[in-house]
Amino acid sequence: MPYPNLICCRLSDEDRDQLHQQAERFQKTPSEYIRYLIRIPVDAKEGDGTRCVVLDTDALGSMSRELTKWGYHYNQAVHSMNTISMFIRRGRLDTEYFIKTIGEINGSLAKIDSGKNSLVYSLQEIEKSTLVRDW
Repeated sequence: MPYPNLICCRLSDEDRDQLHQQAERFQKTPSEYIRYLIRIPVDAKEGDGTRCVVLDTDALGSMSRELTKWGYHYNQAVHSMNTISMFIRRGRLDTEYFIKTIGEINGSLAKIDSGKNSLVYSLQEIEKSTLVRDW
């Protein structure tokens, strides 16, 4: 996207060095970095509907990996429940004990699924409300 406007400002050597260091840290040009900084609302007041969310991409990646792990554990638990169910149908396990156990497992899985869905929803809301991004 072309940027037709040019703004100049004076900076001390330290501020200029810090600008370049921060821009490099985020793999941005100094101009890109300044545009990102300009988009951050600094006058937001509580209750006006404006939110500023700082996203740590490493933390976001960790949350995504954690959700994937939950999915694996969920699938393993469901597979185990199916195996137990098969043994019960074949008369090879104590039915009452395992019916109770399967109910408890199912309740725990429902809680995990609810927590996972809540986290997914929250992450989607954060993604939609990102104020500083590439355009």
